Amino acid sequence: MLCECQWGLTGIILGGIIVVAAAVFSFFPVVLQLFKYDGYIMLCWAWFILGASLLSSGCIWEMCGCQMQGRWAKSREEDVPVDDIASVPTPYIMIA
Repeated sequence: MLCECQWGLTGIILGGIIVVAAAVFSFFPVVLQLFKYDGYIMLCWAWFILGASLLSSGCIWEMCGCQMQGRWAKSREEDVPVDDIASVPTPYIMIA
């Protein structure tokens, strides 16, 4: 598997991590009454909104099936009918 561009799964995982991190950082001003600065609280909300939007867009991406189809590597084997006799590959070893 080279590059299958897992945008939906990446959005779900990264969005979930960001939402959890924003919740952990929001724990300080809400529960412990520490860091009750407006800028800090705005940053917590901004990170939460970013994580929630990544999480929701990743879920929508996966539910709608927006993955690229038909770009995966395909085998290049030769089709040989059952009745035909297949030839042995030519050896590439030089004997001198």
